[in-house]
Amino acid sequence: GSFQLPSPRPEDLPLVKQLADYAIAEHFSDLEGRDDKYEAWLQEVVGRTARLTAAWQSVGFVHGVLNTDNMSILGETIDYGPYGFLERFDPSFTPNTSDLDGRRYSFRNQPQMCYWNCVQFATALCRAEMIPQERAEEILISFSDIMTEDYQTRMAAKLGLLTYNKDVAVALMGAMYEDDADFTNTFRSLGRVSSSPADDDIDGVPAALFKAAGGGDLKPERRAAWAAAAAAYRAALQAEGRPDGERAAGQDAVNPAYVARNHVMQEAIAKAEEGDYSEVNRLVDVLKQPFTEQEGAEAYTVPAPKAGVRVGVELLSCSS
Repeated sequence: GSFQLPSPRPEDLPLVKQLADYAIAEHFSDLEGRDDKYEAWLQEVVGRTARLTAAWQSVGFVHGVLNTDNMSILGETIDYGPYGFLERFDPSFTPNTSDLDGRRYSFRNQPQMCYWNCVQFATALCRAEMIPQERAEEILISFSDIMTEDYQTRMAAKLGLLTYNKDVAVALMGAMYEDDADFTNTFRSLGRVSSSPADDDIDGVPAALFKAAGGGDLKPERRAAWAAAAAAYRAALQAEGRPDGERAAGQDAVNPAYVARNHVMQEAIAKAEEGDYSEVNRLVDVLKQPFTEQEGAEAYTVPAPKAGVRVGVELLSCSS
C-alpha cells in the first residue's frame, strides 16, 4: 500500500523509486548492484507473498482485512485486526463483520486477494517506470505456481504423505465441510490414524478421526462418508509404506494441537479486564509450543459452539 498510494499521481511517482531503493537497501541488500534489481525484487516479493498465503491456507488462518496496506513486502503476517483461525471448516468463513456481504477476504478468497495485492504493487513499479509491464506480468504469473507448490508440499506433510494426493485431501475436507468438523483438531487427529484398520475403529472410522469429525452426533450416512474417506487415506498411506510412528511424528510437527481460537482468547481478555492475567499468561505459554501436547491444556482444543458465529467473539470489526 505504501508503494500504491503515490503511484496514481505523476508528481509523486519519484516517491515510489525512493521508497523502493530504501526498502531494497535495508531488507534486500543481496539485490544491490544487479542490473535487474527491481525485477528481481518484484519476484522476491511475489514469491514471499505466495508462500505466506500457502502457509495461511495450510493452518486455516484467515487474515480478515487484506487491503494492500495490510500486507508486507517481507512476506510476513502483519496487521492483526479481525483475524481468526478456521474452527468449523467453512471455506467462506470471514472473521470480519464488514466483510460478511461479499466475503472478499474469506478463507477461500485469500489466495486471490494476495495475488491482487501483488498486482497493485507491480502496477506501482510499472507506473514509476522501474519495470516494463510485460516483465511484471511474467513475474506475477509465477504467484500461482509458487503458492500451489508450497501449499501442496505443506498439505502432503499434514496428511503424512511424501507426495500430495489431491483425491485424499478433497475427500477429507469434503467430509469436514459437510459435518462442520474442526479444522485444527481433524488434521491433528490424522497422526493417530493407523495405516491399517484398527480394533478401535468405529463403523470403519479411526477412533481419533471419528471424535474430531463429530463423534456420536454423526448420522449413519455421514459415518459411511467418513469411513470412505478414511479408507482412501489409509490406502494412500499403505502405498507409501512408511512406518506409522515415523509418519505420525512428522505430522505432529506440522499439525498444531493449539491455535489462537477467538473464543478462548475472549475468555482470557474478559478475565484480564477484571485484573486477572493468569489466563492470558497461561494461553501465551501454551501457544509458544503449538505442536506439543501439554498437560492441562485440553480446554484450548475445544472448538467454538456450532450454534452460530458470535459477533465480538468469532466475528470482529476492523477497529477491534
